Amino acid sequence: MKKKFFFFLISLFLSLTGFSKDHHPKHLRVIWHEDPSKNAVIAWSGQKATRGQFLKLTRQEKRGNSKMSLSIKTQKALGISPYIHSVSLKDLQPSSKYSFSIVNNGSESKSFYFLTPPKKGKNFRVLFGGDSRSDREKRKEINSSIQAYFNNNKDVMALVHGGDFISNGYLWKQWDAWLDDYQMTTLKDGRLLPIVPTRGNHEMRSNIFNKVFFWKKDLFMRSNYFITRFGELSLFTLNTNISHGGRQKAWLNRVLEEESKNQKWLVANYHRPAYPAVKKPGRAKKHWVPLFEKYGVDLVFESDGHVLKRTVPIFQGKRNDKKGVVYLGEGGLGVNLRTPKMKNKWYFQSPGYAKSAYHFFSLKVMDDKLKVDVISPKRLELIDSMTFLPRENRR
Repeated sequence: MKKKFFFFLISLFLSLTGFSKDHHPKHLRVIWHEDPSKNAVIAWSGQKATRGQFLKLTRQEKRGNSKMSLSIKTQKALGISPYIHSVSLKDLQPSSKYSFSIVNNGSESKSFYFLTPPKKGKNFRVLFGGDSRSDREKRKEINSSIQAYFNNNKDVMALVHGGDFISNGYLWKQWDAWLDDYQMTTLKDGRLLPIVPTRGNHEMRSNIFNKVFFWKKDLFMRSNYFITRFGELSLFTLNTNISHGGRQKAWLNRVLEEESKNQKWLVANYHRPAYPAVKKPGRAKKHWVPLFEKYGVDLVFESDGHVLKRTVPIFQGKRNDKKGVVYLGEGGLGVNLRTPKMKNKWYFQSPGYAKSAYHFFSLKVMDDKLKVDVISPKRLELIDSMTFLPRENRR
C-alpha cells in the first residue's frame, strides 16, 4: 500500500511540474515567427506555474558560455487546465546554439537546445509539409521519419507546417495528442526542431491555435500572417481562413515590394491552394497570385488537398518557364490521402504532376540557387528534386 502511495506522489509531482518521468517538459517546442536569428519562443504544457519556476538559457560561445535565467509567462489553453508556459527570447545571435533547461521548485529538466539560422552566406535547409490531422498512427510514423531526416541533415533549421494540424481546432484533446506526437521529431541529443505555424481550415477560428503557437497581439500577427526571414530568404506565411483581399492583400503588396528590393529569395506559404489538385481554386488565385507574379516570388508551398503536387512554372494563367511561379503541395504529414481529381489540368503537364503520396519537402537555401527535394517518409526515399535560380529581374 505504501509503495502504491509513493508512486502516486511521484506521478502527482510530475504532473504539477509538467515534467515526464525522464524530466522531459510536456509538449516542449520552439516557435519561430518573424526573425528566428534574433527571436524565438520556448513553450510547454503543465499545471499552474509556481514562483520557483524559471528557464536557464545558455549560449555556447568560442570563449566560454553566456548564461541567464528567464522568467516564464503562463496562460490557460482553455477555461480549464492545462496551462501553457512560455518564454520569449530576444536579442539572439545568428548561427548560434542555445541550450536550456526548466527549473520548477528545485527540480530541473533535461537540457535541450536549438540552433538559430545563419544570417547570410551559409547553406541551410527548411522542411515544409501540412495536413497531419486525421490518422494519428501515420502522423507518428511520419514524425519519426522527419526525425531521421533531421538527424541525417544537421543543417535543417525548422519545419514550416502548412496548417490542419488537427481535425478540430477547438478541441484541446486533439492538440494534446498532436503536441505529444511532435516530440518524436526531437533528436536524441536534445536538439529541437522549431515550428513555423500556419493556420488551416481545421484550426478554424479557434484561439487555442494562437495560444499553442504564442502569437503576438499586434494586428498582423494576431491575424496569422507574417514574414519569416532566413538569411537572404523571406518566407511569407498567409492566412486563407480570413479575407484574402483588404488588409491582408494590402500588407502582402507592401511587404513583397520591400522584400523584393532587399532579399535574394521570396517564398510564400499558406493552406488553401490557388492551383489545386483536388478542390476548386481558393481565393489566393484572384488576390495573391498577381502579386506573386508582379514581384517575382520564387516558389509557393500550399496544403489542404492531401496529395502530392508540383505545377509547371505559371505566369498570367499560362506556362512560362522564365517568369513563372511553381506551386508545390498539398499536405502529406499523416492525413488520409485523396485522389487528385485535377491531375489532367494543363498546369500539371511534365515536369508537373499530381498523385497520392505521403511526403514532406526539404528546401535547401544556397547562395546561387534553391534546391527542393521531395521526400517520402518510407525509408526517406527521394521522390523528386528541382532547382531554382535567382530571378534576373523581379519587376
